Amino acid sequence: MHIGMQKTGTTSIQRAISQNYLQLKQLGIVSPESGVYPTIRAHHDIAWSLFDLPPFYYHPERGTYIDLVQEIRQSSATQFLISSEEFCSLSEAGVQKLRDALGDDIHVTIIIYLRNPEQWIPSVWGQGIRLGKRSETLSKCIKDLSEDYLYNLVHLWSRYFKKDNVCVRIFDEVIQHPGLMEDFWNAIEISSDDSASFAVPSNENVSPSYVLTDLIYHVNQRIDFQKPTIINRSLIPQYHRWLWQFGPHLEEKYGKIKPILSQEEHELIRQKFDSQNKRIAQEFLGRDELFPHNDTTYPISVENSISITQDDLFDLLGFIGEQAITYENSVHAKLANYEQIISQQNESGQPALAEQSFGPMIRYGYAYANLKRSRFFQITSKVINFWQIKKTTRLIKTGRLAVPQLFDTTWYLSTYPEVRQSGMHSYVHFHLFGWYQGYQPMPLFDVNWYISQYHDFNAEGMNPLEHYEKVGQYRGYLPCPLFDPQWYLATYNDVKQADVDPLYHYCYTGWREGRNPSAAFNTNEYIKQNPEVAATETNPLAHYLQSAHFSQKVNSFTSN
Repeated sequence: MHIGMQKTGTTSIQRAISQNYLQLKQLGIVSPESGVYPTIRAHHDIAWSLFDLPPFYYHPERGTYIDLVQEIRQSSATQFLISSEEFCSLSEAGVQKLRDALGDDIHVTIIIYLRNPEQWIPSVWGQGIRLGKRSETLSKCIKDLSEDYLYNLVHLWSRYFKKDNVCVRIFDEVIQHPGLMEDFWNAIEISSDDSASFAVPSNENVSPSYVLTDLIYHVNQRIDFQKPTIINRSLIPQYHRWLWQFGPHLEEKYGKIKPILSQEEHELIRQKFDSQNKRIAQEFLGRDELFPHNDTTYPISVENSISITQDDLFDLLGFIGEQAITYENSVHAKLANYEQIISQQNESGQPALAEQSFGPMIRYGYAYANLKRSRFFQITSKVINFWQIKKTTRLIKTGRLAVPQLFDTTWYLSTYPEVRQSGMHSYVHFHLFGWYQGYQPMPLFDVNWYISQYHDFNAEGMNPLEHYEKVGQYRGYLPCPLFDPQWYLATYNDVKQADVDPLYHYCYTGWREGRNPSAAFNTNEYIKQNPEVAATETNPLAHYLQSAHFSQKVNSFTSN
């Protein structure tokens, strides 16, 4: 039994057991099916079945400790491998219950990895903060640990499973040599030759950076995620995933900074753990020191400290809001898809197939309803517009979002004075809001017309102008009625030779030179018939497209 501890590579070990499940079986070592997690060979439900009060995510249908014992006794195999860090959280009554159920005829070896508290406590605290299970400060987390926490844990298992059967491994040593997985295979008596062909898992469940942990701590201070009214329990894993995804945004700003122990916290850990560490070392390893002594594990430096700003908190809420909208759209699309499938199956006389699709549809329906009811996501949805403005402005300033060459800032601000009054960057407004409202980015790009003609534009994830400039014009799409870029280039070879965008050329230069936008519109003839065009220096095609005469034609065409 591998019982942890938490944050000592347990997820990597469980991932390795999953990836090498068949090879282990060939060596006569079986990972039981009872209580195993759906996505990884971790027996958390076995441990939770022994809790005085199991957590809400406990699934007894996967198997309890009783089911585990029955599986072991009924199997022809003689060696079994069980892993869950949740065993470290058992009370004495839970450990005794497990020992009694296994009986004296089943020999059990307990494998436990211990980690230097100066690394282990900040790592556990950081994960608790990220998962919304902790809201206290790091100092309080240290103070709340009992004086003999580590010793009592190891001693508890040695009392019920005998001291000689408890294998204590030092995480800090083995990750240096021979490596965590090589040490674990050695601990369960698999030779280096046999494990040489085993798949090596990626580094899983890495602790969040101090910056992200500190930011999430501030969120947890304001929002109690354990209350179902704040965020439905089914959405908590999704929320945690989004928090993790936000990490690179902070690291880009602050860099990757390890947790920092203050001098007071450093001394408090030494006071609490030095004595019990020595007792464990002497009783279980036959040496004086449990961990390699290292005063520089966590540099105590004011220079490395980070002050989380209100902007960072705002960015986090905005980021989660954006992810929530994407998730909402995805769930809604899947829900609609299942509704359509069920309808088609019923119409074609396949009620059995329709019934199979009904379960997933109900799950997506619940997920969608839970999202809409969640107060937390209602809050973030209010933040998202402001956050997207800030994020998009930052992308433009840093050059990661290019303003299309065809976007006319001066024209846009003069045509839509409310944008100038808002103080928002003109292209940020168009990119996020303007094109949805039918605002034109330049005189000769008709957003509404382009959308109505080319329905595939949104599949590329771009706004209409961006799509036209990068994709549409090369597919022969028109930016507005009566302007044909391919005809323009074929007719005016000098424009093609100069490698100038045809729409840009006609809009600002070509019409002045008497060039036509297409075979269907004569620039000079239109100027003769409308002298106010020349007087006001207005592009003749733009003037015609905005005229009442053309609008009537378009309205008539659309209604027909």
